[in-house]
Amino acid sequence: MTEWNDQTVHEACLREIKSGGQVYVLHNEVSSIEKMCKKLEELIPEARVEFDHGQMREKDLERIMLDFYHQRFNLLVSTTIIVRRTLQTNTSCSLVQGQRRQVWLT
Repeated sequence: MTEWNDQTVHEACLREIKSGGQVYVLHNEVSSIEKMCKKLEELIPEARVEFDHGQMREKDLERIMLDFYHQRFNLLVSTTIIVRRTLQTNTSCSLVQGQRRQVWLT
């Protein structure tokens, strides 16, 4: 666990993406999930970023999960509820953002 550091997040995500993998970012605030996506897009321009959360329509959730599974994008920002339902993909890097702006890299 470490404090959120843009450089560390950039390096970890880019390493995974360049190796052909995918990244989960766990973000549990639906109200700011789009803002987090924009931040990650700016921080990691090489990433193709999408998001999902439990307040989305089921049809939209299914499309996002299938697109992630088929590697149509490589960075998924998601809430806890959705991460549990998301199909395991080519993901070996996960970022979990805590309430105190800490991040766990797995």
